[in-house]
Amino acid sequence: MKFIKQVALRLGSIKLHEGWRKNLDEELVAQLVEDIRDGKGETIGPVGIDRSKQLWWGHNRFEAFVRAGVKTIRCDVYAFKDRDEAAAAALRENLRRKELSPARRGELTRQLVALVEKQVETERAKAPIRQAEVAEPGVPGRRLSVHGEAVRRVAKDEKVTRQAIEKRMVEPGEPTPPPVPPPPPIETWGLELPEPLRATVVAQQEHIDKADRLNRQALAEITKLVTVDGVDEDKAIELHRVFERAGEVLRAARPAAICRYCKLGTGNCMSCKNRRWVHAAIVALDRQAEALNGNVAEISGARHGR
Repeated sequence: MKFIKQVALRLGSIKLHEGWRKNLDEELVAQLVEDIRDGKGETIGPVGIDRSKQLWWGHNRFEAFVRAGVKTIRCDVYAFKDRDEAAAAALRENLRRKELSPARRGELTRQLVALVEKQVETERAKAPIRQAEVAEPGVPGRRLSVHGEAVRRVAKDEKVTRQAIEKRMVEPGEPTPPPVPPPPPIETWGLELPEPLRATVVAQQEHIDKADRLNRQALAEITKLVTVDGVDEDKAIELHRVFERAGEVLRAARPAAICRYCKLGTGNCMSCKNRRWVHAAIVALDRQAEALNGNVAEISGARHGR
């Protein structure tokens, strides 16, 4: 949204949503009316409207000016991309009110998170690869879910933790749901991943992911060399291939699964060299072997009329 200007408008020129009075805070309105009649109207903040003069927030203030018999009210005019952005801005404005009850604050927060979820879904549909979002804690490279990203953005706007937003969203009387454990960082084949091994795997993944990001940055810079006068184009292309290969080796070395042969056993294992996990390249080879064995079995069955 974009702030346009502040203006004073006649109350009758402002457009109102149907049923706008149903959520009025009568105690607050009465206090505001008293302040206006005591000559404190100028200390009351402006209401928020769009360029069509549609009122989006400040309904209690608007009603107080109506009841006090005042003809005009200060308005902040904003340009919104769409109704969802305007509604989200109104919810954020209302959440700044200190006098909200916990139940009302929770209701407004749930509405705001639902609107932000729609925004996140739209962004991901338009740009599914290019994302500047926070990764799932403990799972390098995995984006937050749509709900998790929406909660993160709301928490950032309000300068609170994600946990505080999640707690606020729980319906009154509902038991607080237990925290959901993060998914394992590698394929476990149904086995429980011991915590020391999890920590080792995550640390290695983080180092490999960081190296891969730096390698991609180097590739981007090498690509630019081709356009620089005086640079040997063949050498630049050769250098690009070297870094491409380095990236492939890095990604192939990323821990990907528990070893399917020793399955966290204590004996010597030639497959994983007693690490108890295997990297992505081994998992890819295992899957290719499974597919090949399946094709062989299918061909053998066809030959024997099965």
